[in-house]
Formats: sequence, C-alpha cells, structure tokens
Amino acid sequence: MTARNALSVESVWDEFGSLLQAFVRRHVADRDAADDIVGDIVLRIHQHLDDLADHERLTAWLFRIARNAVTDHYRRTGRRRELLDADPEPREAASSADSWLDDQDAVYAELAGCIRPLVEALPADYRRALELTDFEGRTQAEAARLEGISLSGMKSRVQRGRRQFAALVGRCCNITTDAGGRLVDFQRRGDGCGSCEPRS
Repeated sequence: MTARNALSVESVWDEFGSLLQAFVRRHVADRDAADDIVGDIVLRIHQHLDDLADHERLTAWLFRIARNAVTDHYRRTGRRRELLDADPEPREAASSADSWLDDQDAVYAELAGCIRPLVEALPADYRRALELTDFEGRTQAEAARLEGISLSGMKSRVQRGRRQFAALVGRCCNITTDAGGRLVDFQRRGDGCGSCEPRS
C-alpha cells in the first residue's frame, strides 16, 4: 500500500467482507464455486486497491469487482444464471451471464420484479423518471425528451427518485448504498413488508 492510500485490504475486508460474501452466495448456488469467487474478489481488491482514486466510490467499486467476478465465473463455466425480470416471460438474453447489466443497474433490474409495487408510493415525477429509465431501460436523455424537461432536470429526478426508492426498499430489505446514496446491493429481510416474493 502507498502512504497516501489510507485503505488496506484488511480494513476493507473487515468492513465489507460479509456483504460481498453474501452477495456472491445469492448469485452462485455452488458453495465451493462461491468460495473460489470470494477468493478471486480478495485478490482483485489486493491488486487494484491502490488504483482507487476516489475513496467515496469504494462501495460501488467493490460491488463492481464482485459482479465482474461472478460474471467471469458464469462465462468460464458456460452456465446461465437467472436474473429477476419485470417481464413474466423469460428472455434468453436476460438469463445469460454476458447480458449482466452494469453496477447499480443490475441491482435495480433484479429488484424490479419483486418490489415494483413500492414504486407506486413515490411522488409522480420521480415515479415516472424511474419507470422510464430503470424499468423501461431508456436513457436519461430519452426520458427527458419524452417528459419535455431538460436533461439536468431528468437526472435530478432520477437521482432523487432512486434515493427515495432505496429508502422504501429499506423497509423490506437490508440495503447497501455507496457514498452518494445509490443502491448497490440488497438482501431480503425475513420479516419484510410482504411485497417481496421469495425467489424459487
């Protein structure tokens, strides 16, 4: 570690290790494979922690490493993983490891099918912004054009909507956010609000 980098692999793992292990085990059923992936994540953190310029982005950076490690596992094994989808019909593209969405978009896509009803509790402008972007997959620029507002206005609505959405999710799930308040992972609570159906 360099002197200017106050982070160490040990301190990072002490704080985030259990969250990352739980994340991997939710996405990889084989416990031995999950343990191997966790080892790979630790190695990647060790190799690249000094490269992290913005410590405020640490949480998102760690979950990006975890997602990439899981994706690499499925690519190596040629297996598929199930991705919760708001569509009732399964889609081949959505189930392939190669189609994983990046970072928080993957989390929102996974949440979409099980807690969509919570979005209805958001103020109308924020609800519409999330419907267009996180649920329908439009870019923020496209959503801004559709709603007749500026791009900066749409970005603000999406950001505020995501934060309020994360707070609503927090009623049902234990959530992990980055320093900017963006949702990066979730785990259902046993005593959730009832909107979330258990994964089969």
